[in-house]
Amino acid sequence: MDRNKYLQTLKDGLYFFDEAYQQRKILEVDGQINLFLQTGKTEEEATQEIGNVEDLIQKIYAENHIDMTQIQSKKNSKLSKIDEIFDVFGHMIDVMSKNSAKANGKIIFDLLVLVLLTSLLKIPFFVVRDFGNGLLDVFSSPLITNIWYFIIEVLYWILAVFFFLRVFKKWFSKLEIQK
Repeated sequence: MDRNKYLQTLKDGLYFFDEAYQQRKILEVDGQINLFLQTGKTEEEATQEIGNVEDLIQKIYAENHIDMTQIQSKKNSKLSKIDEIFDVFGHMIDVMSKNSAKANGKIIFDLLVLVLLTSLLKIPFFVVRDFGNGLLDVFSSPLITNIWYFIIEVLYWILAVFFFLRVFKKWFSKLEIQK
């Protein structure tokens, strides 16, 4: 690996630390590379002498008493869910770009069915909202009624988004090109 790529990989791996500490470590490694270059070695040989960049990153985290496995698992668990949705969406677009019009029509129909099912989830929320409204009529305060409506609406939107994304991921991740 050449010098620039090695140092950039090291910088990327030290994202958890502040910028000043990252720069100090990069300058240390750059100084080591310069020493090897002065002895007549190439950049590739110098980086090999220093060692694998991933091992160096792990060593730096260990020196600072930081367990990288926990940090990466927390970061990856949150980002991987979002990435999965974008991957499925990208897969759907790729398949639709290569499909016939009839096959694309079926995909759009499935998407409309999913939107309809998500909309049908609102029915139980109407029932609960109206039941709560009947109970809150005792207070005869429009503010309390509006707060109740708002709470029910927020709960519906949270459930609807989770339902839509979960079903979307299951249905559309297995799309295949049909001509």
